[in-house]
Amino acid sequence: MEEIIKEWVHLDNQARIYNDKLKAIKERKQTLLEKMTQEDDMFSNELHNKSINISDGRIKFSNTRVSTPLSFKYLQTHLGKIIRNESQVEQIISYLKQNREIKLVPEIKRFS
Repeated sequence: MEEIIKEWVHLDNQARIYNDKLKAIKERKQTLLEKMTQEDDMFSNELHNKSINISDGRIKFSNTRVSTPLSFKYLQTHLGKIIRNESQVEQIISYLKQNREIKLVPEIKRFS
């Protein structure tokens, strides 16, 4: 068991290093994207739906629709617009919260 734990810690250390590097890469990519799309007109006119060939494929500029998460706050706000009885809205939200599927997943937590 001790060897298994040592290997887990070693892999966890490696994952932390890679995750830190990946985070830095993603932040830099986001900065570059913001620079390219800083002027909405430029993105709309020059880059939108444009494909550029690169060494190992191509990249395409496009807009993607992203919906906000379906949160309880969102549900409560919008149910309140169609159901005028506030206690009914609260009852629905309470029911949804209490009847969510719960799954237990084994995990190991590391504390520094």
